[in-house]
Amino acid sequence: MKVGDLVKIDYVYGGYPLNDTVALYLGEEQVSVGEDLSGHIHTVTNLKILPIGSSEPRLLDRTMWKHLEVVK
Repeated sequence: MKVGDLVKIDYVYGGYPLNDTVALYLGEEQVSVGEDLSGHIHTVTNLKILPIGSSEPRLLDRTMWKHLEVVK
């Protein structure tokens, strides 16, 4: 999967708003989640998508990789 690919989000769970959605894959985004007592800043890597028909990009946890499939 590369930036610019169209991806389909499979069924994740009942009621999940992005079930069976097609989106534009925008890449990964680092998000700072705070720092520990020693001052080290912790970041997580999320997946950034733009659902078709939406004007707002969405961030997905990396565990969502298994639910994304490149549309051919």
